[in-house]
Amino acid sequence: MEFESESGKDLTIGEDYLLHSIETVIKSWKFVLLLSLASVLSAYFYAMSLPNLYKAKGSFIPPTKREGGVSGFLSQVSPLSFLNLGGGGGVNAFEVLRKYFEKRDSLETLFDKFGIIERYKLQHASYEKVKDALLGNLTIQLDAKSGVAHVYFIDEDPKFAANIVNYVIRELASISTESVVSDNQKKVNFLFARLTEIKSKLRESEENIRDLKRGLGISQLDAQLGSTLNTIGRLQSELMITEMKLKVRLELGVNKEHPELRQYQLEINELKKQISNFFTSDKVGLQNKDSSGFLPLKMIPDLEFNLRELERERTAQQEIFKVVIKEYELAKIESSKEQSGVEVIEYADAPERKDGPRRGLILVSTFVLSILVGVFAALAKDYLFKLRRRQRVKFSN
Repeated sequence: MEFESESGKDLTIGEDYLLHSIETVIKSWKFVLLLSLASVLSAYFYAMSLPNLYKAKGSFIPPTKREGGVSGFLSQVSPLSFLNLGGGGGVNAFEVLRKYFEKRDSLETLFDKFGIIERYKLQHASYEKVKDALLGNLTIQLDAKSGVAHVYFIDEDPKFAANIVNYVIRELASISTESVVSDNQKKVNFLFARLTEIKSKLRESEENIRDLKRGLGISQLDAQLGSTLNTIGRLQSELMITEMKLKVRLELGVNKEHPELRQYQLEINELKKQISNFFTSDKVGLQNKDSSGFLPLKMIPDLEFNLRELERERTAQQEIFKVVIKEYELAKIESSKEQSGVEVIEYADAPERKDGPRRGLILVSTFVLSILVGVFAALAKDYLFKLRRRQRVKFSN
């Protein structure tokens, strides 16, 4: 393939063509220089028209769960194994916090507090556009290695940027304590409420027994009656524990048709049936082949029955109390290994140094790009000149 220079000399592709290209660029140095200067001058005025941007930064440690070797042991010794104390990990707490913060009501509160809509001149924009404008300048990210989360916000006003960062950190801390509750903390809260209820019932049972004994003057009942009531107390405690298992699983969101819940319901129905038989049967010996010594309660005088009924209730409450207090203590141990809230490392101060725009980089990149464009334009001009010359020669022949 041959090329023809402005002097009419044919050049073959290779070293001669490269030399010719360099010669063409050198001859066009004024054009390249003027183009570069014009581009740099335009970029300078553009860069100077851009406002300074400041990036404020704050840091915090999100709620974490510290795993320990005792977790597996706790899950084994837990009397209510369905609560799964000492279980494995769950949803990432940092991601939960961020999702809570990005809920519409949280963001709208921020919009109103700092006048985001007016500041970005989005009075007639949709919620999604306002949200994108805010989150475009706001960054909440977690350093996986250190476990420290950072909040950044970019704005023309350094104090405004710092105020936004500090508000976000305080809001995340509030969310972590009020809205995001760990599974272990839920167990502690549930068991504490259950303990309070059991203590109240146990105290009431003790008072009722005391009042009834004062009126009856009875100190002992027949051994068969005691055996019957003890059995009823045991069945009642099993019934209450099973009902509590069912209630916990339902509160944790398990579907009512789950096989485990259906099994609990069958056990509850069977226990209620056995207890009911003690009150309705007229025969000695109930259901169990070993229960020939049990007395149906219809055969017990009313006053004595009332006393034993209260004692049975007290026994059931005592058994439940023993189980729940043990579970409560285990749950507190497991919960103590967790950091339940946000730990603030540092709040943001108004940054003194700007984060952008990088005007020097804009000018340098514009200068380099304009040179490349000028060189390309010079080579293209030379190519078009040779092409037109070749066509004229072709037509003249």
